[in-house]
Order: sequence, then structure tokens, then C-alpha cells
Amino acid sequence: MEQSALTVNKSDMPREARKTNESTFDRIWNYYHSKSSILLKDKENEIRERWEKAWYILTEHRNRKETVELIQRLFHIEKWQAYDDVKNAQLLFGDPGPQFKEAQRAMVETFILKAMKKAFKSGNMDAYEKLIGRYMKNAGLEVDDDSAMENKLKAIRATTFFFTADEELKEKAKNLMSNIPAEDVDFESVP
Repeated sequence: MEQSALTVNKSDMPREARKTNESTFDRIWNYYHSKSSILLKDKENEIRERWEKAWYILTEHRNRKETVELIQRLFHIEKWQAYDDVKNAQLLFGDPGPQFKEAQRAMVETFILKAMKKAFKSGNMDAYEKLIGRYMKNAGLEVDDDSAMENKLKAIRATTFFFTADEELKEKAKNLMSNIPAEDVDFESVP
């Protein structure tokens, strides 16, 4: 019996893929955060290790680009995959950047203080003064309290000028106007 082109033989249809609600990211997330223990497949374990390493590198005060390049070399993966790994590591463990801002500020402060001592000992007061400015900027000391400026502005009084129109002043104005080649013209309003 021949089949029509309009009907489809069920044996020729592709099998449907088994659908699961969990992606690789979800399984790795559950591996760390679920109360029940989850066994990961070998491929998922490799990915989990890459994400751990990516996050660890980020915590060593490296930026995203440096981390991607290092992950790419360590695991011999493509650049796009390394960027995905860094993104997923940040989603999984959090972004370590904001927490380290204070630590970086403290490190800069230490470097500046050492340089200030060295400049003072050598007698280089120009460098010492510049370093003090950098220290103040790093520590946020250069921004003064707005209330101090507000008090200064309140203390300032407006200057007032008084002009009196006496006859001598009117005569000088008339003489000045006489030297100007202009004449007054009558006008009328047009509706």
C-alpha cells in the first residue's frame, strides 16, 4: 500500500528530546544552594570547575577581560565561552567587584602614605604637597560640608546703589545726548 505525500509515517518522525526543567546552570546552582545533594555529570562538573576558577580569578582584583583571557588559556576554550563562564560565575557566586572597592581604596591609601614619607624625608615638598592632595581625594576629605558654604553665603549682603537725580546730573545727561546724532520722532499706535 502506497502512502500519500500528505500523510506522514510516524516511524519517519524524529523522536522528541526529553524535556527537563533544569538547565546546566540550574543544576550547578542547585549543587551549591539546594538542601538535597545533587550529583553532577562529568561535563557539568567541568563547567562548574571553570566557573569556580573564573570567580576565584575575579576575586584577585582582576578585571573581566583579564579573567576571560586567563580562563581561555587555562581551559583551552573559545573567547565567547570564557565570557559566558565569567557571567555565569558572577550570577552563581555574586560580583566580587563592589566588595573590593574599599580594599582597593585602602591599598591606594597605603601607597600614598609611603610615598608621602619618602617625599618628606628627601625634602621634595612639591611631590609631598601633590601626594597630600591625592590622599585627600582618595579619602574623600576634599568635599567640605555644604553647611559651611551655606553659612558663608548667608553672611554676604547684597550691595545697594542709590542714585539721586540732581540738576547737575541731568545737565550732564543732556550734554551726552546732544552729541548723539539722533532725533525724536512722533509715533502713533496702529491697531
